[in-house]
Amino acid sequence: MKKLLSIVLILCLLLTGVAALAEQDGAQGQDEQGETDADEWLFEEDDAGDEDEGGVDLSEFDEIEGDEPLSEEDEVEDTLLGAMEVYSWFVLQPLDVDMEKPSVDGTRYQVLDERFNTMDALRSFVSGYFSDELTGELFAMNVYTEENGYLYTTASGRNIDEGIGETEFEVAEETADRIVYTVTVHYWDEAKETEKFTYERRLIDGTWRFTVFPFFW
Repeated sequence: MKKLLSIVLILCLLLTGVAALAEQDGAQGQDEQGETDADEWLFEEDDAGDEDEGGVDLSEFDEIEGDEPLSEEDEVEDTLLGAMEVYSWFVLQPLDVDMEKPSVDGTRYQVLDERFNTMDALRSFVSGYFSDELTGELFAMNVYTEENGYLYTTASGRNIDEGIGETEFEVAEETADRIVYTVTVHYWDEAKETEKFTYERRLIDGTWRFTVFPFFW
């Protein structure tokens, strides 16, 4: 009887051990399956990063095309109008000023643009557009004065000619160190109709500067 009980007890222990091993193998299998599923999910998420919500492959748009190059007329227009604006600071509308900061005599006001705190700074900028002769003519107008390290000017000027309509820009002549531009201005006034202006720009000391510059604004 005692021998029979011992055999039964041994069989129970063996069955318990087998069940435990089976349970351990099952848990390990679930862990491995979970890792596999997680890896697959991560890869799927990475792949989804190349698509938007509508499922479009965004990799096609990795290379963004730049702006279309300017036409020759547009380049000429930008060049001339940029110089026209600088020229206008002397003959049309001076640089903006701070009305709360008058000059000593009270007739002028401090220029707001911090790039031009001195006459030398303004002259250096203007000479990047125009020859020394034209730059000298502009500063001879005495539109600006310098006081205590600041530039001052009046707060008045005139507006651009409202009669100006369409304008046409073109290069008339071009060499390695000289360019001639023409600008045809159409006016709303039938009595005036059109007017043609000629500009000359030369390469001086490594910088392209206007030597002939009629102002039509």
